[in-house]
Amino acid sequence: AVHRRNVDPSLRQDESEETFSVFPAPVIMTCKSPRKNVQEPSFKGVLAQFVALRPCANQQQHDQQQELDILLLGANLDTQSESKLAQLEALERFIEMRKHPRPFAALMWGDFNNRLIAFEEL
Repeated sequence: AVHRRNVDPSLRQDESEETFSVFPAPVIMTCKSPRKNVQEPSFKGVLAQFVALRPCANQQQHDQQQELDILLLGANLDTQSESKLAQLEALERFIEMRKHPRPFAALMWGDFNNRLIAFEEL
């Protein structure tokens, strides 16, 4: 959900409905693990959603506000190091290809399958 104040009214798809074009593309599956599971399919990958925020409450405020492109990433990375590295390299290419001159941010969360060991002084 995106608050109305973060959406330019010109992006409304239909005046009778409260829908906006802040999600310029459907969710996509990317950076799938290259490892093939023999007994079960592999669901290790990254879901990506693009969000375009174009604030425009009035013209005076619009001059001070900036547009922002956000890439939301839900990750389920592979447990094997080589496959995980391949996923992260593919993710790096995916992000680099989609950057624009406008301000851009990417936010990733999920299961990174990293095993962290705290040292004893913690």
